[in-house]
Amino acid sequence: MTTYTDIDFLDCEKNILLTKSSADNTVYVKKYISSDRAEIYKSIRQRQFYGVPRVIDIYPENDYFVLIEEYICGKSLRQMLDGGYDFTADFVKRLVYFLCKTLSPIHKSGIVHRDITAANVLYSDSGEFYLTDFGNARIHKQKQSTDTEFIGTQDYAAPEQFGFGQSDRRTDIYAIGVLMNVLLTGGKFPIEQKYRGSLSRVIKRCTAVKPRDRYASVSRLRRGLFAASHKVLLSVTCALLCLAAIAAYCVAASNSAGRYSYTAAPIETSSPAEKAYRRWSDIENLIADGEYAEAQQRLDEAVAEGLTGYNIYMLYSANYEAQQQYDKAAQALTDYIYDIYGAENLVESSPMYIRLEYLYPLCSDEVKQEIDKISQSLN
Repeated sequence: MTTYTDIDFLDCEKNILLTKSSADNTVYVKKYISSDRAEIYKSIRQRQFYGVPRVIDIYPENDYFVLIEEYICGKSLRQMLDGGYDFTADFVKRLVYFLCKTLSPIHKSGIVHRDITAANVLYSDSGEFYLTDFGNARIHKQKQSTDTEFIGTQDYAAPEQFGFGQSDRRTDIYAIGVLMNVLLTGGKFPIEQKYRGSLSRVIKRCTAVKPRDRYASVSRLRRGLFAASHKVLLSVTCALLCLAAIAAYCVAASNSAGRYSYTAAPIETSSPAEKAYRRWSDIENLIADGEYAEAQQRLDEAVAEGLTGYNIYMLYSANYEAQQQYDKAAQALTDYIYDIYGAENLVESSPMYIRLEYLYPLCSDEVKQEIDKISQSLN
């Protein structure tokens, strides 16, 4: 049996320690948890959810259970916030995509975290997020109308955690909205200062008082975030559709005013512009729903048909980014710039270049060099 030797306190207030394994000298995190929380962590250990530190061991000791879990080198978002880190909207979007991907299987297994806060999300030294501390988690019970006790961090807690209903997946969605607001306002909760910006509608819906007014699931939240974040369809498409409708109406009005009145032909609803709009919109929805393989196939089919426009490459990039394949996300844009658009035509205000700047710190050194070359050729 593996034994562990305590090294130092990681958090004195919560009695969390660093400990070393006798088997291979690996350093882990050691916590003391109650028997009901042990059941939650046993479920986590069995499934080993994405984005959650690995549970190494759970064993009884006196009146408690000892939890041994993976040690992540990095800082909590709370520590980063206290250190003056300036959280951008792009950083927060990455965080929420991560939380949606992580929580989806957790919620499907019936577990509600109930304490998603800046202190319980780690940002590792390698640039990855981790959701930690399931000490306040519970199993959702279908026939129970309210929580039996308040557990959670007060400013992040949804109204139902105060006895107004039972916690469910929408409780975590509420906390995500609060966390977004906190990061984007430099530490202010929505009750103190509401964030005003591109993600304000997403935050407002997440933090609705009534659970039924929030996103029903993290999948819906991801779709809402994607809709707010990736406006890759050209506005001229919508403008052309409107002009076509106006022109058709004018023709119909002119004909009906003549000597011989007759029914005007119906407005063409399958024009190339509208077909393209629907096609890109469908692919956007696939990405938002996590159907990455299907989105990739649809994009490949479009390229095979000879379509090579801006929208396709932006969607390729968005699809890779949603899967955290940042090199491929950047390369989709550099391919378009070199092969179709022309690097000599690029300007600093171009949406493609702005996206490359965002992806740059997430890419490998090789891809960074490619982006540097493009930056040097800017007009």
